[in-house]
Amino acid sequence: MSLQIRLCRTLLYAGIVLFLFAPVCSAQVLLDNGQLYVQIEGRPLQAILEEIGRQGNITIQIKGTLSDQRMSMAFGPLPLEKGLKRILKKTNYLAIYDNDGKIIKLVILGSMPMQSSRPSPKLQTAPAISVAPPDVVEPNEQHPATPESPENKEEGKKGDQNADGNRPAAPSAGGGPKEGT
Repeated sequence: MSLQIRLCRTLLYAGIVLFLFAPVCSAQVLLDNGQLYVQIEGRPLQAILEEIGRQGNITIQIKGTLSDQRMSMAFGPLPLEKGLKRILKKTNYLAIYDNDGKIIKLVILGSMPMQSSRPSPKLQTAPAISVAPPDVVEPNEQHPATPESPENKEEGKKGDQNADGNRPAAPSAGGGPKEGT
């Protein structure tokens, strides 16, 4: 490994160590190779997002209103997406990616409404509705479309033909084949 690469790596590790052990009063956001490091105390969400956008070349567009609440948190390294989920867990947002799967734009839709401390009303269920099953033709019943139905018997007199176009042969005088043959 070349001396230049080792020197860059050492400086990167030193920067990470300094970042992680810096006093809490300083606000730091570091985005490096898709990894997000955050150590902030009492910073507004908009300022944090703007810094992430600046470092990651991500367009930040705020459509809704953000709460004025100041944030304090420390984490890292986390992949950018997981870090953003942690930072924006109480905010509706949309991430837009390029063809390589890199976030190129964040659209902030606004903070989620605070949940009320009062109990929610009980849900009421609708009464059950009985639905009859569809009519089912039993195997022993005659269905109107079967050959034994009166309509089909009348049509059969006019021109019953088998597949080759001939009329079926009449039964023999003996009443058909005998059992046992």
